Amino acid sequence: MRDIRLSITFTVVIVLLQCSVLLGQTIEGTIITGNRIAVADCTITVATKSNPTIIIDYTISNSEGKFILPLKKYEDSIIVAFSKLSFKSKKVQLDNTSQQLTISLEKSTEQLEEVLIETAPVVQKNDTLSYNVGSFRNKADEAIRDVIARLPGIDVTASGQIRYQGEPIENFYIEGLNLLDGRYNIANNNLPATAISKVEILENHQSKRVLDSLQPSSRTSINLKLKNASIATTLVGTGAGLSPFMRDGKIVPLYLSKKNQFIGFYKTNSSGKDIKNEIEDATSAQGFVTSEQEAIYRPEQLTSIIPITTPSIATTNWFVNSTNTGALNYLKSLNKNLKVKTNLSYINETEQQQGTKKTTFFLPQNPVTLEENIDNDYHISSFTGDITVDKNTQAIFFKNKTSFNTQQKTGNGTVYNDSLVQQRARLARNTLVNKFELTRPIHKGVLSFTSNVLYNNDDERLTLQEPVLFALNDESLALSKQYIQQQNLQLNNKTTVTKRLKNLNLETTLGYNYLSSKLESLLPSKANTSFSNELHFTNAQQFAGLGIRYYRSNWIIYSTNKLSYNTIDIGRDLTRKFTFEPQLLITKTLNKNYKINATASITNSFSNARELYDLPILLNFRTLSRYNTPIIQTRNTLGTITLNHKKILSGVFNRFSIHYSKKALDRTLSSLTSDTGIITTQAIDRPNVAQAITLNTALHKEFYKYDTSLKITGSKNYATTTVILNNALSKMQNNNLSLALATTYSGIEKFVFNYDTRYTQQKTRIAQQALETFTSQNHHLDITYFPLEKTSIEASASYNTFKATQTLNNNLFVNLGASYTGTKNIKYSISFNNLFNEEAFVTATSSTFFVASNTYKLRPRNVFFSVSFKL
Repeated sequence: MRDIRLSITFTVVIVLLQCSVLLGQTIEGTIITGNRIAVADCTITVATKSNPTIIIDYTISNSEGKFILPLKKYEDSIIVAFSKLSFKSKKVQLDNTSQQLTISLEKSTEQLEEVLIETAPVVQKNDTLSYNVGSFRNKADEAIRDVIARLPGIDVTASGQIRYQGEPIENFYIEGLNLLDGRYNIANNNLPATAISKVEILENHQSKRVLDSLQPSSRTSINLKLKNASIATTLVGTGAGLSPFMRDGKIVPLYLSKKNQFIGFYKTNSSGKDIKNEIEDATSAQGFVTSEQEAIYRPEQLTSIIPITTPSIATTNWFVNSTNTGALNYLKSLNKNLKVKTNLSYINETEQQQGTKKTTFFLPQNPVTLEENIDNDYHISSFTGDITVDKNTQAIFFKNKTSFNTQQKTGNGTVYNDSLVQQRARLARNTLVNKFELTRPIHKGVLSFTSNVLYNNDDERLTLQEPVLFALNDESLALSKQYIQQQNLQLNNKTTVTKRLKNLNLETTLGYNYLSSKLESLLPSKANTSFSNELHFTNAQQFAGLGIRYYRSNWIIYSTNKLSYNTIDIGRDLTRKFTFEPQLLITKTLNKNYKINATASITNSFSNARELYDLPILLNFRTLSRYNTPIIQTRNTLGTITLNHKKILSGVFNRFSIHYSKKALDRTLSSLTSDTGIITTQAIDRPNVAQAITLNTALHKEFYKYDTSLKITGSKNYATTTVILNNALSKMQNNNLSLALATTYSGIEKFVFNYDTRYTQQKTRIAQQALETFTSQNHHLDITYFPLEKTSIEASASYNTFKATQTLNNNLFVNLGASYTGTKNIKYSISFNNLFNEEAFVTATSSTFFVASNTYKLRPRNVFFSVSFKL
């Protein structure tokens, strides 16, 4: 706690000091014509008297002709220039002190000479930041994702999620149309970079046009501008390799315009590419949730086989797969701004995992260590579809989306230790969801209504070939089978009326949420004993909320207070409770370069069906779990402060944030571990608090003159909680550090260099006992050489180290490749992968009371040949 308080105090002091420096002197002014008409979008630049040719700062006048320039300690005198097309440019020399100006510009009637205009790499106009793709794309870039990942201020995670200034984007548009919703990796990974002229970041983007002037958003979206009015093409690729035999094939037809859009694909591969993430929702992790976003219940699979932790390296080095996937996405703009959209996707995949796992259970008496060989294979088959109808105008917003999903997941595993355990887990899931939204103006305000309906049915089986012995209440149980069925029905309905009062919006909300779950399980025992759960769970919530949005100058303040009456019934226990949930969001734009965001919230949640079963459920061959507590309430306190800094002309995008979370609940997890690693868990009716503080920083810099980009990120996390291990109360502490650097250099003709490195450290303590400290380093270098116009040679190397108390492991992966584009733009490629034939990769994980090091078997040395072209 002392470390947390010191960190919070230090961060607040730093933020306040920066604010005190930023809130300094400014030049404010208005630009007008001789007829006193405001001149909008006029460029105002600043230079010093001693060096008037170098621009050191700039801004752009708004729609009212007004502008603000922050002053810095340049010199005593500065040169301020005003310029706009069709007006005569004007320069004035000013004292470097606060003052107010009125500048009059004259209309220009001069005939312009022919000039060469060089497009700026990044331009900001109001809340739109526009990146010129041509300024950032190099010869090695193929898909638009390659370019977006390097843009200053933007990050793309390993799963493909796009983040701007550390926050996930809300929408991904192509020419203003949202074809793909959260599955934007379909476009990001397949759309040719040469087809895009600009990538636009839409800051404070309100996706509902009817709310544009009433309710600005703090969220960010992205929009791709096509080079031409439309693009119609089909991407085709095929490839094969040895050893073992590998295949790779794709066909991607696409047509994109401002009215109609279509992207489809079929892909197949067994070469280690993880292509299924293209059809997964990349926006699922949204961070701060406001009262506008009602949670949709997503049931989790209860049973599983024992996995091996996958490596944090390129999937082509370890992912042993056979994958077939496809998608059809079509959007049609009809008359009167009505749009119809259909999205269908399918995946069929098998995966193999082989390796060893060494697990140490740090118990109060003596540690228990297990060493196991694991051989797993998984199969997943999934079909998903949705149809959306929406209308988005200044007079009405209407949207209805109906979705379905059906999937089968199977896992088969063999664990070799002192004995042999064969395990099989199966899940059959069917889900149907309908989301409806309606927003329209009413007298001096707006009426909004949302309704969500979800139905889900899960059927799970866990089978062990030979019974495993568990101890429960001093009784030895031989268990080998588990049957579970879950059914869930969720209803969310909410009505909000928004009224504008000068700079205030008042939002009154009434709503009703309902969740009904049914959980049935059967666990037979060889001792003629069986455990059967039949749990019927309902959670009904009526709520009312009052929200206040305040807008003035550069301030946005949003506060909401939600009062709920909750009724939770599980048959044996009935709970009725009032909950109060306040939330606050503050955004302050200090100037055109600095912005501060602060969020705080208190939310409440209650136990769901999968946390309330009385009798034991077998989660895997090692863990027997049960909850014999009453309905538990969890209170979550969250707080975040973020400082964003950007200087567009200099290519600088920096971010610093601190996040605090506290989870207070009325139960503590108790785990009993035997000397063979068999775990029995149950919840104890005892209060518990889990706290965490996370510091994040990101520094992005573009050196335009040297064709170089640099990104540095860092994260520090400290978390504490309490656990009960073998009847002993213990405090657990986690202390994690992550540092990363990525740079791209293309300043040497015919060469492109990419280098990135990451360092991670993971420390865990239980009851003042220090567990193993894990550290890892990853270094990756790509060099691409273009000896001829249509020929490239690629070389890549990855060096990875993993270090623990008794473990030191190093890996060096080297790949070589070459490509040639022949007639009819057919591209031929060959690659030699894992030249040093690295066989295993070591990773580590830690949990509440154990640490595990995993040695993962890698793909062998191989060669791969491919051909790709456009139709």
